[in-house]
Amino acid sequence: MKTRLPFSAHRFRLPALLGWPAALGLALFATLPAWAQNPGARVTNAFSNPASNVAHWIRNTSWAAFWIIIPFIALAEVLLVYVIFKFRRRPNDPRQPATFHDNPGLEITWTVLPILALVFVALIGYRSLKKIDFGPAPNLNVVVIGHRFFWEYRYPKYGIDFSNQALVVPANRNVSLQITSVDVIHGFYVPGLGLQMDAVPGRISHVWFNARPGTYQGQCAQLCGPLHGEMFLTVKVLPPPQFVQWLAKHASSGGAAQAVPPRLPAAKHRAATKESL
Repeated sequence: MKTRLPFSAHRFRLPALLGWPAALGLALFATLPAWAQNPGARVTNAFSNPASNVAHWIRNTSWAAFWIIIPFIALAEVLLVYVIFKFRRRPNDPRQPATFHDNPGLEITWTVLPILALVFVALIGYRSLKKIDFGPAPNLNVVVIGHRFFWEYRYPKYGIDFSNQALVVPANRNVSLQITSVDVIHGFYVPGLGLQMDAVPGRISHVWFNARPGTYQGQCAQLCGPLHGEMFLTVKVLPPPQFVQWLAKHASSGGAAQAVPPRLPAAKHRAATKESL
């Protein structure tokens, strides 16, 4: 007699079948906000098109870990499929189950090999994390301040302070960002540059990078309020001569645009104010 599976068994089987298409769809969907902000700009990430040294380290470390771990996953899946078809129960099957209890050699092997794999992954990851956490002396320092719902950028050495514009930095130079917030936790996230750091009130977090020229989109990565979905950011990486010109222009103009909140439609402004209260 055929046994019917309970509804819950059918319900939880579907995500397993749709796992990788769903993951791919979510990855594509995650790039839509930045693309919608500026359809003409390239939306890059650390895996498909790394644009900084940090993004390259992240990609290389991830791929190295992938190729070390994937043989264990592939072996387990291949053995599972083999056992399902080789030893499945058939009508009038005279075979009897095996009666052995253990296999010390096999058990030691499948314990030692994964441990060695994890040690290699840890060593590779540690090397990248050390370079990311302890960078060289910066050529430029920028203070990044998260507000509800915009970003403010300060260049202390040059007396520049502005918001609602792109963060501008020089290409092929070490740029240090000191990230904080004045209200709630925000997330400074620029996937093309491999940067993601929380902006926490009362705390200064540090990231650094060295990028090639280009325009890179990002957004707040922490749910910070009703307009979180519109808290975008742009990073423009200029060749050094162009950055010097930009710096001279904005430094001589008294610090560029003042750091003021963005102009919001009346309805959104009322909703954000009500939510804040």
